[in-house]
Amino acid sequence: MKNFLFILCLVVPVSSICQSIDLRKNFTSLDSTDFNTSFQFLDTLGNRNHSLHFKYLYFKYLQGTLDGKEIQDLSQYGMFQEVEEQSKAYFDKNKKHAFLTIQLQQDDLKDIDEFIKENAHQKVVIYNDSHERMETRAFFLSKLKLHRELGYTHLAMEAFNDITEPVPSIFLGYYFQEPLMAEIFRDAKRLGFKILQYECFEENRMEDQALNLVNQIKNLNNEDKVLVFAGQSNLLDDVPEGSRFFGSILKNELQIDPLTIDLTRGLKWPTSTDFIFEKHGEFSKGGIISSKRVKDKMGFGMVDYFYIHPDYSLENERPDWLKVDGVRKPYSYCNKEKSAVLVQAFYTNELKDDSSLNYVTPADVIYKTDSNSNALFYLTPGFSYTIVSRDENDKVIKKEEILF
Repeated sequence: MKNFLFILCLVVPVSSICQSIDLRKNFTSLDSTDFNTSFQFLDTLGNRNHSLHFKYLYFKYLQGTLDGKEIQDLSQYGMFQEVEEQSKAYFDKNKKHAFLTIQLQQDDLKDIDEFIKENAHQKVVIYNDSHERMETRAFFLSKLKLHRELGYTHLAMEAFNDITEPVPSIFLGYYFQEPLMAEIFRDAKRLGFKILQYECFEENRMEDQALNLVNQIKNLNNEDKVLVFAGQSNLLDDVPEGSRFFGSILKNELQIDPLTIDLTRGLKWPTSTDFIFEKHGEFSKGGIISSKRVKDKMGFGMVDYFYIHPDYSLENERPDWLKVDGVRKPYSYCNKEKSAVLVQAFYTNELKDDSSLNYVTPADVIYKTDSNSNALFYLTPGFSYTIVSRDENDKVIKKEEILF
């Protein structure tokens, strides 16, 4: 019989933290000769050197030389504040070029759950993912259950590469190396969604993506409905003549008129600055706003609706949107390994053997603790997890199983 470690789930209030402990201090050096490119951390078997990749990204961050792909990769290791810092710098630099600024208050927004229920008759609903900002994935994950209850039967994601993969990893798709994206796949399977893959990397990518999805929709039953998670601006379906996006091709050429909801432009410091929302006052709740005001000013609305994200706070220096609207719960774990640079929480049932730790995507990962060495994970209750601590050489220096 396996020995399980039971640990009381505690949340340490921010006010009680005298000083956080950053495990990155355990890197003995940050020398550029240690690494050349981010691709060296992944071998042909999909195995990753987690610690070296983490070290590389941290070094590039400190040097101010991160490229776009590397900013996306920060989230694989929970570096959300660093991602937001990059987003803010980009936003501040480019907001002056926006074609339009729309003023918003909390009262301008419609309740998101009411909106989803009112539009449950839609055959195809498309949301979009920001590859840099994980708030979009947290939101999408939080609404999977509601969509399933409203009769949505299939989940299509641009990120899928090989849907025969049983667990999330780079083999499932590059973006599934990030924990929240991996949770979307896991939760969709638990809820009974059937998976559709439509990605294409050929020259006519947008057209081929749209055709791939339409051909699959044609084979569905009349009562089936499809939830889609597209990348960045690919969902746009109301654009100037001549612009061709996945969404606009579906609508204008293939007679599939999806309901499109943008999740990226309503972020704090969004990475799209073609137009911007300027928020006034507190936004304790997120909500929906129609694209009509955009279309009235610009002549096209881009999408049907925009989701405006709520304000958020930090707990143990982690954003509270990681709770995913209650889908995940905080779990306090005492890290006693003084040489650890990363602490990861894996689903135990996804680990065939120790080699799985090198490629399966963890449920969560931390690199900071409070002053008492407590690490704050956000995990889905009801599962067994294997907590892994790694040193700077990627050696697993501690591994223990917990029930949560």
